[in-house]
Amino acid sequence: MEKICAGIVTFNPDKEILISNIASIIDQVDAVIVLDNGSTNIKMIDELCKQNEVILLKNSKNQGIARALNQLCQYAIDNDFSWIITLDQDSITEDNLIKELTRYVSNDVAILAPNVIYRHNEKFADEIKKGIREEQWVITSASLTNLNVWRKIGGFDENLFIDGVDRDFCIRANQAGYKVLKDYNVSIWHDLGNLKCRKMFGRTIYVTNHSPKRKYYMVRNAIYLDKKLELNTSKLYIIKILIKTLLYEDDRIKKIKDIKKGISDGKKMVH
Repeated sequence: MEKICAGIVTFNPDKEILISNIASIIDQVDAVIVLDNGSTNIKMIDELCKQNEVILLKNSKNQGIARALNQLCQYAIDNDFSWIITLDQDSITEDNLIKELTRYVSNDVAILAPNVIYRHNEKFADEIKKGIREEQWVITSASLTNLNVWRKIGGFDENLFIDGVDRDFCIRANQAGYKVLKDYNVSIWHDLGNLKCRKMFGRTIYVTNHSPKRKYYMVRNAIYLDKKLELNTSKLYIIKILIKTLLYEDDRIKKIKDIKKGISDGKKMVH
């Protein structure tokens, strides 16, 4: 069987949640690697990694999720791992996650991902599916990534910093002829901003309440990816963000200001 490691990116993590994160995955893989992105509580992370025989890599400052993921993948390749499961610092996995996902390991598969259940999601009951399905893209958290494909398509795009990193990677993998699969027989719980569900025209919609800075990256990167990948999705996406922000969220003035800056900077990123 090919060697599999887990890679966890941390940035000022909660101690108890990180303990649960590591405990949930450590017995499923050959090694756990933590890449810290400049946390102020690095001493706690260091001690925790030593106690659990977890490999710790450190950045002196936050260089973004894409950079951290690339560092994890390169370390994994350098140490003869073939697949890496990437986890957010608050990801708690089911104990059969790796066993289930590895049923579908193949050279033509770029990513194998579990079903994602968003906390506080009132729409969950309507979204139950079963089986394995091919998807255009999946989130990075709890995705099992083929390191050979990562190398061939040039890794994660560090221009993105955060937001859209997973979407960009999956679409490029698809364009290169690789599959992105989601296994609905195994799940992971995930936090999507400060998710609330609201009613609009009789429909339930997601309101994520992301910070102004995160709104900036969401909008900037959507425009960048439209140009880079020859998509046409950013306009509707940004309109939805604006409507939800104006109608349902706090700190509207700051968020709208950052959204406008994101639009401007996104247009400058690709010429």
